[in-house]
Amino acid sequence: MTEKSIIESEKVFRELFNNMSTGVSVYDAIEDGNDFILKDMNKAGETINKFKKKDVIGKNLSDLFPGVKEYDTFFEVFKRVWKTGKSERIPTSLYKDERITQWVECYVYKLPSKRLVIMYNDVTEHRTTEMELQKLNEELEQRVEERANELVVSEEKYRNFFQQYKMLVESITDSVYVLDKDWNYVLVNEAAAGLVQLKADEMLNKNLITLFPGIEETQFFKAYKSVMETKKMERILSEFTHPDGRYGVYELGVYPIKNGRIGCLKTVHTGRLRRMILPRWRKAPWKYLRTKKRPPGS
Repeated sequence: MTEKSIIESEKVFRELFNNMSTGVSVYDAIEDGNDFILKDMNKAGETINKFKKKDVIGKNLSDLFPGVKEYDTFFEVFKRVWKTGKSERIPTSLYKDERITQWVECYVYKLPSKRLVIMYNDVTEHRTTEMELQKLNEELEQRVEERANELVVSEEKYRNFFQQYKMLVESITDSVYVLDKDWNYVLVNEAAAGLVQLKADEMLNKNLITLFPGIEETQFFKAYKSVMETKKMERILSEFTHPDGRYGVYELGVYPIKNGRIGCLKTVHTGRLRRMILPRWRKAPWKYLRTKKRPPGS
């Protein structure tokens, strides 16, 4: 590879680093991994962390995030990855200090240069929606139980409550649907129907396996089945190619309810761009994370 092509590659990767939607921070370890110094951060990292890069480069992790050592979920993983060199993923977790309160997901790995790379997404809004849905689910189950135990229940009152529940589901931009124990759709919002290019009425009371042949082989179906068996919530991130050829990467949250499960699906990214970029990023992220050179105008 010529020097010119190397420089061009570095420019491409630096542009990707600066403009990707996931936050990325690069740290050097000090005190045998008991603290870390920030060496680089992309634009998304500035937005998520609510920092200006020029103000925080060279500062200690413990000063930037004073609560980090109180959360073993974060600091112990950072320290362990730096010592072992084995990458780790941190599932949705809460971080809080006097400055910020956020739900974040992280992926942590170590570069050949011994620098620690932390990739992260702020999922506070999505997590808040999930908790609201879960709370509403619990309220719905409780009311259904109360209704079963009472001799006389106001039909209108129950109908109004369910209508409020349906209105909330319809107002959510993420795909939301409820499957019963026989894999039939009992509730579908317009976002969920639109994702598979159907109308909600075309999915209601229809069987998941009949509507989407081959769904049993996907990670999504495995998550549905696991939640049905364990009665525990699951969240996954997986690729999916629709029968018409549309490709997408989706985040799925599945929650157990009585005699069924509720799903909440979010589109992460779609299109050929992800197919083209991710393999290069996975193969050699260090090529631009370590570079000292910056593209003109950056």
